[in-house]
Amino acid sequence: MTTVDNKKTVKGVRGAIYNLIAEGKYSKQQIIDIICKDWTDIKAITVSTYLSDAKNPKYSKFEKLAVEDPKTKIFMFSK
Repeated sequence: MTTVDNKKTVKGVRGAIYNLIAEGKYSKQQIIDIICKDWTDIKAITVSTYLSDAKNPKYSKFEKLAVEDPKTKIFMFSK
């Protein structure tokens, strides 16, 4: 999946991050790199914050909580 097809908006970025987490095969740094490549106006720290927030029920913008595998560092949604 590429993020190029999404609208270049905050919702588009959020949706792209959601889709990458849902695939369950990317690390935090890989997600940051993919998003920043496709959205040149989005800073890496913004994506990093979304990913950190995705693991916290108080701040998550997603309906599911994300988890980061401690061994592989892969981001995925909790079941």
